[in-house]
Amino acid sequence: MRSLSHYAKYSPWIIISLGIILRLIQYIINRSLWLDESFFALNIVNKTFPELFKPLDYMQVAPVGFLVIEKLNVQLFGNNEYALRLFPLIAGISALFLFYKIAKHVLTKEGVIIAVGLFSLSGYLIYYSSEVKQYSSDVAVALLLYTTTLYIRPERFSLPYIFLYGIAGAVAIWFSNPSVFILAGIGLSLLLTFLVKKDWLGVGKLSIICSIWLLSFAAFYLLVGSSLVMSDNVHVMQGGWSDSFMPLPPISFSDFKWYIQTFFQVFRSPVGINLTGIAALTILIGCISMFAKNKQWFFILLSPVAITLLASGFHMYPFKGRLILFIVPAMLLFIAEGVEYTWNKTKSASPLIVSILVGLLFSHPILYASYHAMTQSSHAIRPVEDIKTVMCYLKEHKKEEDIVYLYYASKNAFNYYAKRYGFNEDECIIGIRAIEDWKGYILDLDSIGTRLDCFKAHGASIYLYDLSTKIEKPAFNDNTFLE
Repeated sequence: MRSLSHYAKYSPWIIISLGIILRLIQYIINRSLWLDESFFALNIVNKTFPELFKPLDYMQVAPVGFLVIEKLNVQLFGNNEYALRLFPLIAGISALFLFYKIAKHVLTKEGVIIAVGLFSLSGYLIYYSSEVKQYSSDVAVALLLYTTTLYIRPERFSLPYIFLYGIAGAVAIWFSNPSVFILAGIGLSLLLTFLVKKDWLGVGKLSIICSIWLLSFAAFYLLVGSSLVMSDNVHVMQGGWSDSFMPLPPISFSDFKWYIQTFFQVFRSPVGINLTGIAALTILIGCISMFAKNKQWFFILLSPVAITLLASGFHMYPFKGRLILFIVPAMLLFIAEGVEYTWNKTKSASPLIVSILVGLLFSHPILYASYHAMTQSSHAIRPVEDIKTVMCYLKEHKKEEDIVYLYYASKNAFNYYAKRYGFNEDECIIGIRAIEDWKGYILDLDSIGTRLDCFKAHGASIYLYDLSTKIEKPAFNDNTFLE
């Protein structure tokens, strides 16, 4: 009979295969573009390649390398959701293999299975592998840089390798905005390692690599970054994510409260573990354990998180949700290290402890993955706005004399799909912004007559009214409320 360890060596590949299937299911669902995706898609479709190097419309921000690939995909495979989501999917699947390689280097066998399992089943990593945004490729780029670091050793610091390491980081800057945090963390961690060992030759050769990275960043800033900083996009981002910047320095109780809330919130989103207390305890154990046995990788994984936090303190980058999806691999590696350490300390006396711990950590990811696979839905991460189904219904039932009145927030998604369903955006009336002027929105709807039809899909609906005979309504006053 073959030993259990013989079958255990295949476990990571089985888990990775499951992760690929879940990501493919999410991609094949082909859900409608939601608001931010439609903003991004319109930029890709309507702008030329040179225009992608300038600030985007609709207050969007994305790395130019990612934009260029998205534009190429649309030109090669057509203007559709599958083309727009192809690169995020490839990045999401590639990240599974890159993460496995790093996990094998940092953890032992049991820890690798835990880490790969949590990574493969992470609801946020699954979802963003098919969203028309750069967050999935941010994760893949971060893991690619970590993988490259596996081979950065003094004995491999020949001229070709120095050039290769330098180019890898230089290219990453153009494809992922947070890659600068990863590169800064890697560079500082390796520098610290060489300084401790008094390896001055290693310091010198590392300086050449970092110089290539800095030259690339300088070119990026001159060609792209400077115009972005001066645009309104950054100011809107800072306003919209105002609660995501670390108080620096913390001077009040609410400032210190931000640190505590953010620490626990990160486990829920974007890591994807709802039992935040269990995750927090496990990651603390993992950090202590990894520091004791592998200080270099402790700093390589943790320093980008600290640098990103520092950047948020200067209001340069929000530390919240999908924008920090790229730190999830490091967080999961520390959590897996914590489980591994707990297992080694308790397997003789109380083996049940680690079984309960693993069950608690995997409870939410498994439930999400099961729900996702059975219902073929992405509701668990973001509510679906199924505008395609509604527009298909509109196309089949609209009469020539009908006028289309759009809810203001659906304008851009409607515009993206307009040609596909035979509509012209100029023939539509756009409602006023209800958020900014809800009284005016009520007045805007005051001309509605008799409802004749209604059709609803997930997160989207359409109504038909006869306006030929206006219904008299009471005059508007401050006590009137329309639901």
